[in-house]
Formats: sequence, structure tokens, C-alpha cells
Amino acid sequence: LAHVRSKGKWGIINKKGEEVLPSEYDYIEYGSTAKQHIAYKGYSVYKGEKKYTTIAYVNSKGKKIFSGEVKGEPFSHGTAIIKKGVNYGVIDTLGKWVIEPIYPHITKSEQGNHFKVATKPKNTVGYLWALADKKGVLLTKFAYRKMTEFHSGLISVQLPGKTPAKRKYGYLNAKG
Repeated sequence: LAHVRSKGKWGIINKKGEEVLPSEYDYIEYGSTAKQHIAYKGYSVYKGEKKYTTIAYVNSKGKKIFSGEVKGEPFSHGTAIIKKGVNYGVIDTLGKWVIEPIYPHITKSEQGNHFKVATKPKNTVGYLWALADKKGVLLTKFAYRKMTEFHSGLISVQLPGKTPAKRKYGYLNAKG
């Protein structure tokens, strides 16, 4: 597949020169493997951050697998974190929700095997975090004030406490 520009807008064509994504997007980039493409429409800059009103994810065969009024990132390890409205979710390379967009924050582990998922309980300062696997299954409860990255198979966590001195630390393995 190739990115093409026509009348100031971008689209995608296949090897035969056939249009697989119309030239109606403001910007197109390759995903993490160059087998995926991400097309952006409604580009603007607000407070130094790029904003798009519509994003389309296109697979290596030119099929649009996901599109909508969302903010997204390139695929990495078979998934992409998507912001829909004010919440985040995760889609797979088929465009299916692995984690529904109901959480105020999600990050992916560097290895791509886990997600750190946040919730914002009432009467709480900050988020409480849980660990989910790459299929979106929660491995822990939303019980942690902080979570680091995995190192040597363990992730450091901090339990909430009313004062820093009362906050306890521990480790989780890849199974939670």
C-alpha cells in the first residue's frame, strides 16, 4: 500500500493503483510495523498538542479496521490505545475492543504484554491502578496508587495510605 496526496488530502492506494482509502485525510502515518496505517482528519493544534477529530486504522490489505471520532496511537504489540471522549480503551488489529473505553487512563507495558488501567474513585486524590493482561482481563483489583514498569518479571506497586509514611510498597509478578 502507498500513501497518495490528491487536492491537498491524503489517501491510500494498493499495488494496482486502486484507491482503498479515499483522499480525504489531513495526514497518514505508518503504524509500528508499516503493515498498519493511521489516517487523521480534522487536524488542529491546541496548546501544542495535535488534535484530530477522526482517525481511521487501515490494515495491510487496505481494509479499514477501525474509525471514529477518537484520539489514538500507532499499533504496538498488536494493540493500540484509543481515547474516545474523555476515556481510554484498547483495540486489537481487527478493530475489536480489547478494553472498552471506560477508563480515565491506560498505559501499556514496554513489553506489550500488560496494561496498567486507572480508575478515579469518588473522594480519592489521584487514580487507583489495576493490572490487565494483553487480552484485557483484569489481573488485580483497582488497589494501587502507583505502578512502575516490569523489571526482571516484577512490577513495583504502591498501596494507598493517608500519609506518605502509611503507604506500603510491594511487587506483583506477571500474573498479578
